[in-house]
Amino acid sequence: MNRILIPLAAIAVVGACSDQPSASANDAAPAKTEATPAETIAAQGSPADRSAPPAAPVARPALAVDGEGLRLFNPATGSARPLPFGTAQADVMTALAWRGSPGTGRQEECGAGPLDFAAWPDGLKLYFQSSKLVGWALDGRAANPAGPPALGTAASIGPGSARAELEAAHVATVTQSSLGTEFVSGDMAGVLDGRGPQAKITDMWAGAACVMR
Repeated sequence: MNRILIPLAAIAVVGACSDQPSASANDAAPAKTEATPAETIAAQGSPADRSAPPAAPVARPALAVDGEGLRLFNPATGSARPLPFGTAQADVMTALAWRGSPGTGRQEECGAGPLDFAAWPDGLKLYFQSSKLVGWALDGRAANPAGPPALGTAASIGPGSARAELEAAHVATVTQSSLGTEFVSGDMAGVLDGRGPQAKITDMWAGAACVMR
């Protein structure tokens, strides 16, 4: 109501001034108005704005490898999103953008023919052919001396895991090959640094990885 009453009072003052002597400086001081509730809310922000908590940071997914490709796990729900071999390279790289930009290149002399690759400093290398995911490899940089490997299978088997841990989590066959002590577990393979139960995995791969025998 103040917005209506104040202009009407001002009009009455102007009409009176035409018939009366000029008012003093004190008389001419404008009346002090109070902010309306709407103006006060606009200045302070709405109750929802003032009480809303800051947005929680989005948890990064957990990455695991397997004999069929890659899997991304949502840490909040445990749900998995597969990225199987044959997935378009662009889709794989978009899904892994949170890992940062990898080094890229091309290996010409591979058993499956020339392969493009994307490699990260933590030991993960992905192989692409005809712009599709065809293989992966992990090296010793994925090992974690203080515990489970930084990268590995959903059962936490990867570089740095002992042979006993591998055989407890996966069915594996261990043989001697041109690579040394090699194991095969389903569609995955890798190399151990010895034959005993405490021998450690040094490398793992699956799919069309460029492994030089």
